[in-house]
Amino acid sequence: MEFYVTGISRKKAAPDTIRMDLTFTARDAEYAKAYSKGLEKVQNYIDSVVLKNGFTKKDLITSSLNVSLEQEYNEEKRKYEPKGFLFLQNAYLEFPFDMKRLSDLTEVLRKDADAPEYRISFSLKNDRKAVNAAIAEAMKEAKRNAEALAKAAGIHNLRLRKTDLNHSESRFVSMTSYDMAVEESAMATGATMMRKNALADVFTPEEITITQSVVCVYEGVD
Repeated sequence: MEFYVTGISRKKAAPDTIRMDLTFTARDAEYAKAYSKGLEKVQNYIDSVVLKNGFTKKDLITSSLNVSLEQEYNEEKRKYEPKGFLFLQNAYLEFPFDMKRLSDLTEVLRKDADAPEYRISFSLKNDRKAVNAAIAEAMKEAKRNAEALAKAAGIHNLRLRKTDLNHSESRFVSMTSYDMAVEESAMATGATMMRKNALADVFTPEEITITQSVVCVYEGVD
């Protein structure tokens, strides 16, 4: 007799990596000027933030860069008309978990009226150890399930014949996020009159849940 069973394990792990996604924008009626303004904005960020907070220029990774024509619909003429050009560059900084360092970065951005938009996420980059532990626990649960079924069927000995792992994502991200909207909301209520590094004192991201599932086939050998 064969027993098909599933084992599921959920493990908690603290984030070990911080990623700050940044969006740089600039506009102008001319393509060349919009492009130049955008590059200048990025360079200013590199000089005033990146290099002054222990990073190198290569640490700011660009994921996309585009200069596109913006259009606006004219109700009277019933057609779209050119509005100018938009420079848009998406980039990110990724570094080992350090809330003090993150506080320093956000403090600089908070004081800059022309700061890029940003969003912060927390992830588990070095996940292999946690994943292996979750798989091992899932295998144990699958075996317990098989033994319970076998006992009910009057079978006392089992042999594992086959197992299959339901693969999950290779990168794990905390449900907690922090973005520019938080700062804007705080500014609207006057709550930003806080001392430097307050973020590091009160902000702890949620742990990451690692879920692993295995399907096993056991055979009764009585």
